[in-house]
Amino acid sequence: MNTIIKINAYMFNLLIENKMDDFSVIELRDALLSQDVSYTDKEERDNISIDNFYRLKKMDG
Repeated sequence: MNTIIKINAYMFNLLIENKMDDFSVIELRDALLSQDVSYTDKEERDNISIDNFYRLKKMDG
């Protein structure tokens, strides 16, 4: 059975198009920073990184 996990477009770009695999929350956050993405504040960016990470982690078991 396929499970659908909703992630934002920036995370999709990192994980699927750039084939990012086997990463930590910090690595995911830093990779998001390296993209030309502007968030209004650091907390918003960190929350997006962490939320998406834990959605993926929950799917992994």
